[in-house]
Amino acid sequence: MRIDKSSLLYQVALEQQGLFTTQQARQAGFDDRNHRHYVERGYWEREIRGVYRLKQFPYEDSSEYTLWSLWSCNRSGEPQGVFSHETALAIYDLTDLNPSKITMTVPPTFRRNSQIPKILTLRRGKLEPDDWHMIDSYRVTTPVRTLRDVILSDHIPDEFIHQAIKESVESGLCPKHKLKKHGILDLLAKHR
Repeated sequence: MRIDKSSLLYQVALEQQGLFTTQQARQAGFDDRNHRHYVERGYWEREIRGVYRLKQFPYEDSSEYTLWSLWSCNRSGEPQGVFSHETALAIYDLTDLNPSKITMTVPPTFRRNSQIPKILTLRRGKLEPDDWHMIDSYRVTTPVRTLRDVILSDHIPDEFIHQAIKESVESGLCPKHKLKKHGILDLLAKHR
């Protein structure tokens, strides 16, 4: 049975909160020359350069993370950005800290042809596969890696770090034995 291009694109967008990239539309069978037509007809909404939303999908709070994850894709369509630091704390709801920017860790070799949007703070670094996991359709550093990163960053007030550690233990995201195993409490003592 042959699936039409609209159904293929819908399946991709369904897994990404209604969002899709130009490359994903192309892979589904949509010619690049016709993308503008779909926007003008009201089927698609252009979010940022190279990323669209199917109009029938409502905007959700976490859609912003999916949007910037798709923005970070390399030429192969693989997201390069992993939400980290203050943003990961917010995603896990571990502090009262309300970051004004979205922080992503990207590989040292990350390059974009366009200017970095002002809403983003990019930190370059190498993350191992066990340093992050998927939440919805985007990558986030694990709670342990997040705590390690914020302790080492030296720009987050101690009160928020202590709150994040307390909340991570109480919520079960990071039991005390896991904090000890990964040396988080020792790291905190050394850097504060």
